[in-house]
Amino acid sequence: MNKFAFIIHTHTDCSDVWPMFFGQLEKYFPENKKYILVNKLIPGMKNENQFIYKEDLSYVERFKLILKNVTEKIVLFTHEDMILYDEPDIEKINHFCNLIENSDAEFIKLLKCKTPNQEFKISKISPNLANCPKEFSFTVQPTLCNKNSLLNVFLKACSIGKLNIWDFEREINNIVTEKLSEKCFMSCHLDEEQRGMYHWNSKFYPHGNMIFKGKWTYNEYKKELDFLSKKYNISLKDRGFHG
Repeated sequence: MNKFAFIIHTHTDCSDVWPMFFGQLEKYFPENKKYILVNKLIPGMKNENQFIYKEDLSYVERFKLILKNVTEKIVLFTHEDMILYDEPDIEKINHFCNLIENSDAEFIKLLKCKTPNQEFKISKISPNLANCPKEFSFTVQPTLCNKNSLLNVFLKACSIGKLNIWDFEREINNIVTEKLSEKCFMSCHLDEEQRGMYHWNSKFYPHGNMIFKGKWTYNEYKKELDFLSKKYNISLKDRGFHG
């Protein structure tokens, strides 16, 4: 499946996570190109696909570095702690890519999320998509994107200032226009279970946010982390547990 390329943000302080993260990507998406934003070259990865950022470069500025060099129209934006733990639904992901390719969608978040007082509204373009509230139009979660739209979001973010990752998410309401927001969706399946306060498991791209504040989110992903750490021979105790 080559309908999209991955855009991956990472840092050497997460090098212990790389075998698990990249191992799962290669297992399920061996043919998709992986562009990597990282502070130092990762041994064993193709150098031409790695874009080295300086430590003092802000989070939003880093993405200008990589996105201007991406030739694919569609990208899957992700980070190294957003780890696949089960087989993705390739057919549905292809369908989502087609919607972006046909300009029916610009961003498709690969999980659903909402605040407690909100309700999911199924979109008119697909029974497997829900409309995104404007404040969730783009968040730091695995998201299929029109590459040019993603670049424009980061260019606008850069015009606001040297935003870090948390500032960036807080500014989304000011960055994403009403017109763009109308084409922002999130994958949605009725059988998905809630995981945490604000988000749900994804039937289409089964992944977890496995790290929070530098520690494994073992309280939320015990079963998955036990399996993956054994598979990739990673000691979870070295990083420690959140909560």
